[in-house]
Amino acid sequence: APKQGTRQPAVIAEPDIHHALWIVHDNPKLGVRNGMECLIETKEPGEKDRVRVITGVTDFSGNVKSSGIGKLAGSENELGSECIRVRNAKGYYVDYKEVESRVSRD
Repeated sequence: APKQGTRQPAVIAEPDIHHALWIVHDNPKLGVRNGMECLIETKEPGEKDRVRVITGVTDFSGNVKSSGIGKLAGSENELGSECIRVRNAKGYYVDYKEVESRVSRD
């Protein structure tokens, strides 16, 4: 039991839709299946030797209008009209100048 006079943080129940990473894109032919493990790589802006990598599992891929993303139902934005929802996302920042590399003969 908490000590008298101490406040416990409030627990706010949020819809499960908010516990994921949404990626908005503009390629309707991407062809991602729900439940598929994914690895997404994007370049670090202005840095040619650095990338950001996200791994996870997709549980939605489709049109922004049917996704339920955001508060404006059916809205599209300047970033694209398609989206992917990724669960269990992990992010990595890779600087290729710092990564050891060697040729393998295996």
